[in-house]
Amino acid sequence: MYKQTLPTHTSLQTNSSVVSLPSLKTLQIVDIPGHPRIRDQFQEHLQDAKALVFVVDASTVSRNGAVVAEYGLVIPS
Repeated sequence: MYKQTLPTHTSLQTNSSVVSLPSLKTLQIVDIPGHPRIRDQFQEHLQDAKALVFVVDASTVSRNGAVVAEYGLVIPS
C-alpha cells in the first residue's frame, strides 16, 4: 500500500476484545503476540477456543520462516 516496508515490533502485551457480529452473536478475540517470552500464553485459551488463527509477519518470513513453521507444528491438539 505504501510501496515500502514499515518498521514493526512484537508487542509484549496480550490484547482482548469482544466483537458484536451482525447475527447478534458476540465473539471474544484474544491476540497473543509472538514474542518468545509470551507466545505460549495462547495455551491458556485453547480449551474455550472455537478457532485458532496463526498470523505471520510477512516482512520477517525470510529471517524467521523455519522457526515459525516449526512452532506451528507443536500446537497441542
